[in-house]
Amino acid sequence: MGDLRTIGRGAAYVFAGLVFAKLVAYAWRIIVAKTGPENYGLLSLAISILGLTYTFSFLGLESAVMRYMAYFKEKNDTSKMKGVLFSSLKLSIPVSVLVSIALYTYSDFISINLFEKPGLSPLLKIISFGIVPYMVYIMSLSALIGLKKIEGVVISRNITESTIRLIATIVLIYLGYGILGAAAAYVLAFVFSAIVSLYFLEKNFPFLGTKISAEGLEKELLNYSLPLLMGGVVVQMLSWVDILMIGYFRTASEVGIYSTAVPTAALLLFIPAALSSLFLPVITGAYAKNRINDIKRVYLRVTKITVVANLPIVLIMMFFSEEILGFFFGSVYSEGALSLSLLAIGYFIASAVTTSNAILNMTKNTKSLMAIAIISTAVNVALNYFLIPLYGINGAAVSAAIAMALSGILVCFSAYKSINIIPYDKSLFYVCLLGGGSLSGMYFGLHAIYATIPIIPAILGVLLFFAFYLYLIFKFRIIEKSEVVEIINSLKGRIRNMTSPVMWD
Repeated sequence: MGDLRTIGRGAAYVFAGLVFAKLVAYAWRIIVAKTGPENYGLLSLAISILGLTYTFSFLGLESAVMRYMAYFKEKNDTSKMKGVLFSSLKLSIPVSVLVSIALYTYSDFISINLFEKPGLSPLLKIISFGIVPYMVYIMSLSALIGLKKIEGVVISRNITESTIRLIATIVLIYLGYGILGAAAAYVLAFVFSAIVSLYFLEKNFPFLGTKISAEGLEKELLNYSLPLLMGGVVVQMLSWVDILMIGYFRTASEVGIYSTAVPTAALLLFIPAALSSLFLPVITGAYAKNRINDIKRVYLRVTKITVVANLPIVLIMMFFSEEILGFFFGSVYSEGALSLSLLAIGYFIASAVTTSNAILNMTKNTKSLMAIAIISTAVNVALNYFLIPLYGINGAAVSAAIAMALSGILVCFSAYKSINIIPYDKSLFYVCLLGGGSLSGMYFGLHAIYATIPIIPAILGVLLFFAFYLYLIFKFRIIEKSEVVEIINSLKGRIRNMTSPVMWD
């Protein structure tokens, strides 16, 4: 019960922070998208290239920092905890500097020779300055998550980063810097977030200027993380390969349109992210104490809550994709409606196996994760190569959805081999079937009445669907009343802590 309470209370902060961050990030994308699909596409392409290159700076160490900080905290070994921090920075800072210099130096070659888009070069030059601060930022966040100090993570990642990026973008675009200003704002957000995350890390675990000796752990960290380096590159490829290959085969405008569908579908990840940010440290601590039954119990519950919470969201994205993109980004971006529907399916599958991924990290099955990432990315690249030239962004969406589905199946199977449990049952299948059927009936019923569904009937239809969906959840006892009461009480306890004079406990 205590483990679920820890996840529920921490998730209150994370959920609120993620909602805020997603809203602000959406506002940022809407503002940048107003500069036009071509400009927005060029910036999206630059960010995709950044996402691929900064992975080399991490050396896979962000996962190692998260795991070993949680592990040594349970062992109460402060010397090794400090060693984790210093060793990870000692290894990753020189590499990040070299990668940053390389990206700046070869920006013209990448833009002109590879993508045939000269306007990409100045954006890459600006973006390259964000690699070093982003590396420090992510390492600090990983340490805070390992320490279970989620409040600092929320303020650094979900509030500082998104707010600074939005404000700086508005100011710089207003001053006439256009898309270059948006790129500069992207980097400034990393700088400020790195400073804030370091502040909270030092506050919760003083490691600068203390007399605690730092035990050198470079070899142990690298043994854990190097298999993740290639896996990290492949995972980033899986995240950005669609944008990169659309940029290679098609126009910058198509990249811009696709770049509105991807973050919209990715909203499906913020519920499992809120839960999983506490899930890995909790199960790692239990694993250190050999509490296997506790791991299985929490694993089942968190997976079930994730699937049940995300199902209505994915269904709404599938059926109302054109309305969603047109409302937020403008009618020109509604061309990405089919892509959004397809991507929503893929991201729903990815969200359903987030906890299985954490199980593999806990049991040090990093080689399995790397192999799965390589297979999924290879499939995605191969499908993109054939489908993007023929079907454009819809071909990319099909490729991504298939790759995410394949990855999800393999991750879930590998987690089953590790702890011998499947976190799904037939009741979830029935809810998916009935939930999808009810929304389909409502959607086609409205279309039988209206050629174009007005906003008020659409809202009423969605509310009716949610009411029926909740009925199904409790009718089939997908989530027990005791679980709901426990989670609500946990969230109420965290809210009381949030409103008390002492916020950091």
